[in-house]
Amino acid sequence: MPSEVQPYNFFMRDLSAFAFKILRKLSFPRLAGSEGEEMARDIISDTLRGMDLPVKEESFELWTFKPGDGRINIKGKVYDAIPYGNSKPFKTEGEIAYVEDIEYVGREIKGKIVLTYGGVGGSMYEKFLDKGAKGIVSISPPEKGFSFSSISQRFAAQGKILPALIIDYDTGLKIKEYEGNSLLMEGNTESYKGSGVNVVTEIEGSRLPEEVILVCGHYDSVAISPGATDNGGGSAIMLSLAKYFSVKKPDRTLRFVWFSGEELGLVGSQAYVENIKDEIKKIKMVVNIDVAGDPIGENVAMCISERDTLNFVSFTSREKGIPFKTRLDIYSSDSMPFALYGVPSINLARFGGKGSFYIHTHNDKVGYVSSTGLSSILEMALGLVDRLDKSIVFPLERKISRELKEKIEEYFMKRQGKKVEVKWE
Repeated sequence: MPSEVQPYNFFMRDLSAFAFKILRKLSFPRLAGSEGEEMARDIISDTLRGMDLPVKEESFELWTFKPGDGRINIKGKVYDAIPYGNSKPFKTEGEIAYVEDIEYVGREIKGKIVLTYGGVGGSMYEKFLDKGAKGIVSISPPEKGFSFSSISQRFAAQGKILPALIIDYDTGLKIKEYEGNSLLMEGNTESYKGSGVNVVTEIEGSRLPEEVILVCGHYDSVAISPGATDNGGGSAIMLSLAKYFSVKKPDRTLRFVWFSGEELGLVGSQAYVENIKDEIKKIKMVVNIDVAGDPIGENVAMCISERDTLNFVSFTSREKGIPFKTRLDIYSSDSMPFALYGVPSINLARFGGKGSFYIHTHNDKVGYVSSTGLSSILEMALGLVDRLDKSIVFPLERKISRELKEKIEEYFMKRQGKKVEVKWE
């Protein structure tokens, strides 16, 4: 652990090496509610206890599943497929209808199996339901193999389950040529009501303990993925930050939350925010770390905030000499439930290499990430949190720009098929 006299570059290197060591331990499928999630939770909790930090494990309910296999049979040819998460066992036959955008469908799709590009969730899934589609076959992006998707929690809870499969891009090209023909689709995934667990630790501030800076990231992965960059990297960086501040005690209270259920629709973070909404005013800023580890790539900082936070992040980026593309915009991660209550956030991520290219697939694995790939996000996160913590007066407004209000509400409708209303004062 760095001491006060240890040169800066050396202790940053040590923290990055520590994060990479943790990432290697976490690189296995960690579906929320599964044994993999429990194994990852034990790694995180045991590491925190080794730092003499308190650990709370907070459970919540969610719909999860036992992953299964799938296949498509058309004209006697059989193709491998993967069922959507939270689907039920099915064997369904119907005519193929290729749909690029549900808003532009000018023909009848009732009783047909829809072939479409990318995952289908939220409002799009609901429209396929309303139009009477018999099933969905999602084509993954090229060169990625199978890009995993799940049926939204809302529809799983309501039992509105369409037969749904995921195929690779090249298979999609072949099946598209059979549009109008009959297709047989089969899958054996089983959905059930289970529970996920958020891991929480807190380091009380010595000067302003009533002011909270919350650092978060999700530790679950999609069912088929080792989740090295998404979000083993972010989870490991959070442990490095906790290690640093366990020795260098903060002025303000630092709360670290490793969320589960992010990949199933921000379930853990939504449950957490609902549980603390009566005291949420204590949280001055959320720093969310989601996707990290690419040795080659670019850093991004998405600020769900006012413009003062955007300027603060840009200044810190220049001060540290670490390039970050900063933007005032929403980010699809665990900061979004906080945004409903007006809590601003800084979302840090790194994209551009093989690891992040393969997110949500079998190939988001530790072999594509490195200690140096974690270091820029780690150093930036440490710089932001440390500067916010040591300010005599908290330097940023606890506000979110009105120009993001509609985007936040649209996000939940599009992704989860859920109507929400921001609760800002």
